[in-house]
Amino acid sequence: MTTLPPRRTPYFVAGGTLGPHIPSYVTRPTDDELFERVLAGELCYVLTPRQMGKSSLVARTMVRLREAQIGAVAVDLQDSGGLDEETFYLNILDELRRAFQLDLAVEEWWDANGRLGASLRFRRFFTDHLLPQVNGRVVIFIDEIDTMLTMPFRDNFFAAIRLLFNDRSGDPELERLTFVLLGVASPSELIADSSRTPFNIGKKINLREFEPADAEPLLKGLQKAHPAQAKAILERIFYWTSGHPYLTQQLCLLINQTPDHDWHDAKIDALVRQTFLSDEARNEDNIKLIQSRISGSDNKRRLLNLYKQVYRGQTVKENKASVAQNQLLLSGLVSLADGRLQVRNQIYRNVFDRDWIRRETEINWGVVIGAMGGIIALLAILALLYNSVLLPNQQRNFELNFLQATSPEERAEALAGLASIRPLPLIGDAAPYEKSMRDLFFGIESWEQQKAIYDYDQFKDSPQKYVRMVKLAYILMVDADNSGQTTPMLLHLADNLNQLEFDGASALIQEINQWTSGRVFAENSEYENALEAYNNAIAINPNNQATLFERARIFTELGNASSDQIASADNYRLALADLDRVVSFILLQPEPEAGESLPTSTVTLTPTNTSEPTNTVMPTAVAPLPAAPTLELTTMSTPNATDTTPLDTTIMPIQPPPPTPTPRPLPPQFNTRSQWLNLIREFLQSEPILASVSLDTESSESIYPNLFSSSLIETPLPTAIAVGSGDELTCDDAIGCVEIAPGDAIRVASALVITGPNESLGLDSQYGIEIAIADRGEINGHAIELQAEDDGCSAEGGQTAGQKIASDPSIVGIIGTSCSGAGIPMSQIVCEAGIAMISPSSTAPILTDPETRQPCYFRTVPNDKIQGRAMAEFVFNELGLTKAAVVHDGDSYTEDLASVFRDSFIELGGDVVAFEAEASDATNVEPLLTTVAAAGPEIIYYPVFIPLGSLITKTANEIDGLEGVILAATDGVLSPDFIDASGDAAEGMYVSGSNWDFGNDIYTTFLKTYQTEYGTEPTAPFHAHAFDATNMLLDAIEAVAQVGNDGSMLIGRQALIDQIASTSGMVGITGTLSCDGNGDCADIQIVINIVEDSSFKAIWNYADE
Repeated sequence: MTTLPPRRTPYFVAGGTLGPHIPSYVTRPTDDELFERVLAGELCYVLTPRQMGKSSLVARTMVRLREAQIGAVAVDLQDSGGLDEETFYLNILDELRRAFQLDLAVEEWWDANGRLGASLRFRRFFTDHLLPQVNGRVVIFIDEIDTMLTMPFRDNFFAAIRLLFNDRSGDPELERLTFVLLGVASPSELIADSSRTPFNIGKKINLREFEPADAEPLLKGLQKAHPAQAKAILERIFYWTSGHPYLTQQLCLLINQTPDHDWHDAKIDALVRQTFLSDEARNEDNIKLIQSRISGSDNKRRLLNLYKQVYRGQTVKENKASVAQNQLLLSGLVSLADGRLQVRNQIYRNVFDRDWIRRETEINWGVVIGAMGGIIALLAILALLYNSVLLPNQQRNFELNFLQATSPEERAEALAGLASIRPLPLIGDAAPYEKSMRDLFFGIESWEQQKAIYDYDQFKDSPQKYVRMVKLAYILMVDADNSGQTTPMLLHLADNLNQLEFDGASALIQEINQWTSGRVFAENSEYENALEAYNNAIAINPNNQATLFERARIFTELGNASSDQIASADNYRLALADLDRVVSFILLQPEPEAGESLPTSTVTLTPTNTSEPTNTVMPTAVAPLPAAPTLELTTMSTPNATDTTPLDTTIMPIQPPPPTPTPRPLPPQFNTRSQWLNLIREFLQSEPILASVSLDTESSESIYPNLFSSSLIETPLPTAIAVGSGDELTCDDAIGCVEIAPGDAIRVASALVITGPNESLGLDSQYGIEIAIADRGEINGHAIELQAEDDGCSAEGGQTAGQKIASDPSIVGIIGTSCSGAGIPMSQIVCEAGIAMISPSSTAPILTDPETRQPCYFRTVPNDKIQGRAMAEFVFNELGLTKAAVVHDGDSYTEDLASVFRDSFIELGGDVVAFEAEASDATNVEPLLTTVAAAGPEIIYYPVFIPLGSLITKTANEIDGLEGVILAATDGVLSPDFIDASGDAAEGMYVSGSNWDFGNDIYTTFLKTYQTEYGTEPTAPFHAHAFDATNMLLDAIEAVAQVGNDGSMLIGRQALIDQIASTSGMVGITGTLSCDGNGDCADIQIVINIVEDSSFKAIWNYADE
């Protein structure tokens, strides 16, 4: 029998999990924090970059938990990618069954309950089987949760975990169950649907680097091999790694493997260079992880721009609402120190340096090819031979055929051949062949010969080739000097495309017709009509850089012609947006290598066709568009000459234009990147107003990134305004300033629900804002201008309004939103832009929860934690009811308010017999109410909005078992519109909300103005909160504004936010307002109303203790 030697336990381990037997494990404060919080039953999450010690922390914590007689199991999702929903859940449940030795045939039980949703079955597994069969506490660690981020059912999975946690109040058994989530993700990524409540529970465990004070195990290990040098070695390692767990363990391991070496600082530095900084080290695991995290991100350009600021030592303050910051932190490349981002360590600073940033900014197909292995690598070699040998030979043959051709047919055939060359994807680029085709065509010195190339009768048998040739050439026919030189060729192309009678050309014909009509209108200074035509053309093909450039010129002309400064500024910004899109396209085009030349025709060719171009299908009227198309302000995809999608609607034709310019041959001016950049540079120089539009530096660089990155617009100096005395107002605000020129208005925005079924709530607030602005009149001699946006009372509406407002750097602050569902995404967007936001009616707790609140967000309406509690106390203590059913619609406002009521009612001693959800746009609630009736409630509480609320109210009395059941709702229906929609069914029901009976002199004056101006009584309580919110914002603006001698002003964005946050003792209509540290500023006055005689009557005041 062979006796194996005992297994040798390594001291240092780099990569993988450090089990309990590994002596180099460094205990951090995080170890005790996680253990103690899990012991307390808290749900925790460790969401941090890779190789920071998450798995090792789990292994150690599980040992401690088991020693404390707590059941603990780890579920690794790493191999779950690509699984369908059913298999995903079954795998997890089977692991739990094995770990806890449950008496359950999981798959049979799962199939038997197939009528239930997968996430509900997942929850039932714990409540019906695991907890009943397992004694004591249970802790489940779920690792690699970032594997789920691309799975379509991830929202339901994490929502199920959240529900198991939230349901503890109703099911004490669930208090024995605790989850710990681990992975490379942010909490906001766990539930992607913005219309659902975010993953806002649990405690984040911050896993940080080793501190020297905690590194005793590392020192002991080094002392075994290097007793005299151990301390100095560890200090130098920490210089390079800053205590990064993996990097530190790796260097300690390598140094201990050569015990006889003299490890002074220079030797350690050489080891670092060899291991991490050399070209060979680019494949080191940790370096590759960060590289792939950045390179593979859809947000790559923004991450690189942000990292470049950090690398240069610029101050980048932590912004929890910033998606880019969260992604960069999770990559592991940067860390937080004193509220600012910094490069994580010296190794990363040397690896991911300026050269790396520059390389990553460009597309590197070599990296893509290098990532292929095995068979793919072999195929790539064959493909390279095809692309690098065969296709260039074809190119040369077609070029030679063209130069030797003696007829238009031969030349057309040669160009069609060049246009048809298609390299294999990923490792080849058609751009050189397309450029060769264009160079040859534009190099022809005769208009007639150019025109003859595109005579349709040469392509009757291959119309696809003709369309391909048109698409390759027409996007370069930009009217650079406004002379219309390229118009005759465009008309010729449209005419021949039409005669070709090829279905695939219809969109192209429409685009060219709209394009040329826009030119004619512009020539006659009919810029509004020209804009409509260009909008039509760009709607058909948004990737045509020529039409985008020419539309930018139209926007500029409209701005120059307008006497309205705001309208002019808006047009100039739209022009810049179009130019930025053009640059985004051309920056992705390859530039010829130095010394490279492509063939051009130098001979004058004999004309064969002298007929003048005709256009028999020119449009007859401009197609009315509701608005200019929404402009994307970041890098667009490379324009593809084969991708033009027709509009779903038919574009109406325009009348034939006047005679076109005398045809001349088209010169090869715009076939390279530098030619396009020079064109845009010359245009900007000819229109200096575009470069001098007053924009916040940070905002303008993010809105027009390509114009700045290509130096077509230089980064402005810190904001300063010249004043009469020669002094300057200088902006030293941390997040920038809004500049108000002499005579310009201070611009604020509102974002409320001002259309649709809930418009009475938003319009009521809108009127309050308008009255407050009219009362104030001006600030420091500047009028106040209001820009009204519609939040739609939805996540989509809030996002759209937020993006529009955030893109306008002249907006100082915002009053909005009406609805919490709109407020959540909007606050994330506008706070990232540094714009202060005060809501008069969004009440969801999540908006001011310290864990989820956006730093610029405030509100003047009470938190639903109060409103929900108020209704619970009224129902239990005043009405004496003990059985309640609760209905919400999944919106953050409704679900959070429903949860507060439920938890408060149970705490008081009541029983929530049903907790249901219904779609906000439901048209039939009978099934819902039948389910509710079966539970036997005494009251139904439904904190929803008017459409669903009125439907429930009208239907409830028609359901068997709900006769005499009391109905109760919230301020989401506190409007006469709800009573109108519900009719008599609303009589006798209870509705909570803010107190309308303000009874002070301010309100008396306000109410008279409201009735006079709008001819109606207030339709909701929020007009008062909006009036107070507006005055809070205007007071803060007046307090922080710097005023120049010439009347100009600077308003610091961070200073404004801080000023609002410091509001204390402000007397308003709604009471005395003071803001707490979380943005809640309301004077809490909640009442319960009863509906009597088709009106709301306050019957009970809530006293918040």
